[in-house]
Amino acid sequence: MDNQATFTAGCDRFRHANSFEDTRLQLFGSGTYLMDDHTITAGGSYQDYSLVNFFVFDSLGRFTFDSLTDLINRTGSVSYRNAQSNNVADASAAFGFQTLSVFAQDEWQVNPDLIVNGGVRFETFIQGDQTPLRQDFATAYGRSSQNNLDGISILLPRVGFSYTPYARTKVSGGFGLFSGSNPMVWISNAYQPQIFSAFGGGLTNLDPTVVPQVLLDAVAASDPTSSADIDLIDPNFQTPSTWKASLKWEQGFDANWGGIDLGDDYLFTAQYLYSKSKQGFRWENLAQTELAGVSNTGVAPDGRIIYADLADLGVRDAIQLTNSEGGRGHIMSVGLAKQYDFGGSFNVNYTYSDVESVTPGTSSRGISSLRATIGVDRNNPLTGIAPFNTKHKFGLNFAFERNFFDDLTTRLDIFGNITSGEPYSNTFNVSSSNALFGRSISGSPRDNDLLYIPMISGGAFNDPAVVFGAGFDAADQADFISYINANGLTPGSIVDRNQNASAWNQLWDLSFSQELPFGDFGQKRLAGNKIKVYVHIRNVLNLLDSDWGTRKRGSGFDTIRLVTADLVAAADVAANGVDGASALRGDDPRTTCTAQASCVYRYSRYRADSLGFLDLDRSLYKVKVGIRYEF
Repeated sequence: MDNQATFTAGCDRFRHANSFEDTRLQLFGSGTYLMDDHTITAGGSYQDYSLVNFFVFDSLGRFTFDSLTDLINRTGSVSYRNAQSNNVADASAAFGFQTLSVFAQDEWQVNPDLIVNGGVRFETFIQGDQTPLRQDFATAYGRSSQNNLDGISILLPRVGFSYTPYARTKVSGGFGLFSGSNPMVWISNAYQPQIFSAFGGGLTNLDPTVVPQVLLDAVAASDPTSSADIDLIDPNFQTPSTWKASLKWEQGFDANWGGIDLGDDYLFTAQYLYSKSKQGFRWENLAQTELAGVSNTGVAPDGRIIYADLADLGVRDAIQLTNSEGGRGHIMSVGLAKQYDFGGSFNVNYTYSDVESVTPGTSSRGISSLRATIGVDRNNPLTGIAPFNTKHKFGLNFAFERNFFDDLTTRLDIFGNITSGEPYSNTFNVSSSNALFGRSISGSPRDNDLLYIPMISGGAFNDPAVVFGAGFDAADQADFISYINANGLTPGSIVDRNQNASAWNQLWDLSFSQELPFGDFGQKRLAGNKIKVYVHIRNVLNLLDSDWGTRKRGSGFDTIRLVTADLVAAADVAANGVDGASALRGDDPRTTCTAQASCVYRYSRYRADSLGFLDLDRSLYKVKVGIRYEF
């Protein structure tokens, strides 16, 4: 490969115009009424919320030069996006709404040891602002783009209890439906006015501080009835909510058994948390699922859907924010804590987590959230292991605090976290020229399609849906089979999302602080003031030895792009051989692979180099030294 150099300058393309401001007015009132053993509380709140979300990437122009010579000669290409007026201030999403909530709760002291409470909360949206009316969307999809949150309501019932049968025993728990704060940046995407794009290649005499006039003119001359990217809110969108249940046991005890006295006043805790999503978030590209002439789908050799390649067709994205069903969590934890008279203390705990979700929701943009969804059908994702699920976690905290000099405190803390590995998925490696299962017009990331594991017979691959190209030789196939066996992957099936995890990790921090005297200088107001010096070392093991404290993660962006593959017509393989068949590119997979047997996968490369990642930032030690004045 020829040596290549890439030069990047200026601010990140997503920071050209990027800000978020909100204003809130909240009124709250409640009252309490005591009646025998009951404490009845009722009230309500009103919130007036307004925001301005300002996000237009490439509004200052994205300049690309293919070589150093082109950079010197000021010859390159420019991508540009803006409102039709070319005034980026006209591209902000500005809207407001009101929320009204009313609630009531009864706390019943059944007896001195048992408290039971139950309540209900009702919340509703009031909104007059509509999302923009987009004629381009109405023409293409036959329905209005306008929608808002007005009238969306939710009823949230809850019950709970606290029981203290003995002086050092407490059992508590509860069950109810909960709804958190909605990420308004997702909602606000649908309120952005129509944005227009222009691209110029082979431009000369470029000045990276000035958008070329030809692109300004192109945006100004754009036809508002021509299709452009759009974000929408599903007309049937509901407030996301989750059912939650919890049970907690706290037990104090003395460790004095059989003549062995390990001290008094230990605290043992055990807790179980269960959650089940009632309504979640997800995103759907309506250009692939609803647009006439484009929403027809193909079938991959493993049965999954092949969507349109919008980039190849030049069809703009239409990303709809809607709800998902599925997702649940089981979290169990136990802990033990103790404080000693000499100033020492410890707190150790273990947590087991089994959490599943539908979408990660890790981006502020709808299109990025859709593309980041790992699965077999991004527009209709299934439930899988959550990307942030840590199956096993041990937490340890050892502390010592004592006043060696008058009332000046000396404190030493050691914190440790020992965790099982981070989840990751095995996926296809997909290039910009090979959409495989379809893509949005905005392109990458494209490597979130879960990998198909071919059937194995007699220690070798034997699957009518898969052929192997010259770049995936017998040695690669043997390595691939070893990887499949070592990681418990099932031949003849698509892998589950986040089925694998990286190696176990541990992180230890050390913190030391010492209070120092501070004179009052004859001023009463300075009496008792202190100075504290402290040292905090993150990943202290790495400070002791460069080979210690290194942290492994499963992969980059939660995926290992293990296999590079093409889709090829089965008839073409039969006629011209595995390597002679033409790879289907652009939108051809959708239109050619009309039945499951129409095409086969051609596995062309095993990317063993993708295995194993060192998280460099979290593998290094960091030392923070400071001084604090306390008054």
